[in-house]
Amino acid sequence: MISGVWAALPNIYGWSDVKVGHTLEHLMGRGIDGLFVLGTTGQGADFSVGERQMLLERLCHLGPDPKRVVVAVSANAATDVRELMQHAANAGVRGMAMTPPFYGRFGEEEIERWVKTIFAGQTKSGEMYLYNMPAVGHAVWSLPLVRAVDSLVGVDGIKDSSGETEWLLRYLDWVEGRDASVLVGDERLTTYSALAGGHGAVSGLSTAYPELMVDLVAACRQKDWESAMGLQRRVNHYLEAFRGLTPHGAGQALIAAMVQNGIG
Repeated sequence: MISGVWAALPNIYGWSDVKVGHTLEHLMGRGIDGLFVLGTTGQGADFSVGERQMLLERLCHLGPDPKRVVVAVSANAATDVRELMQHAANAGVRGMAMTPPFYGRFGEEEIERWVKTIFAGQTKSGEMYLYNMPAVGHAVWSLPLVRAVDSLVGVDGIKDSSGETEWLLRYLDWVEGRDASVLVGDERLTTYSALAGGHGAVSGLSTAYPELMVDLVAACRQKDWESAMGLQRRVNHYLEAFRGLTPHGAGQALIAAMVQNGIG
């Protein structure tokens, strides 16, 4: 299971190798625990399966130990998810994360059949994280679906980007007593999550403000709540710049903040 601060990379894939390598070195040198790549912030679903595979190979080559990488393998087609998972396993990454199918509306029985198709005959290689991101689709990882995936392959953690405390608390209750973690994808809930027993954040903001997110999670771990609340207010202030933007617009604004802060 992962914990701490995992940086959700935006779409910097058009940058030169030197610039990408410098960026990854900068982030890891400032206390970031690992990289979360090709998710919503990284616009992974905008690329074909082959393009995503090449991008993952490039990032693993330029960046840290692949064991410090979790890659999103979300796709509507179960066969695409299977192919992405196999490639990620061959690349030796720490883990994989997937949303439910996100184009169209699906009942829970339909999603469970989709999940069974993905994992049929599969041997687990790497950790499995469920990525709850209802803003980009209509489906969520309900607890019955979490249990279904867990029974098939084992769930090592959940990234909750719903921004809703109700879902966060449900997942925290589910992982209690298990060797699994819950990390928030909405940085506004970082301190709240820590107070409730959460394990850290998968953070797009950390790519532009790595020290801030690392210090916030560290203060939470130390139960220094006074410092945590001050840091949380700073995080919320920076997040205001992204309010109301589309995911693509937020990604571009994040890249601009990275450049302004000398990252990249």
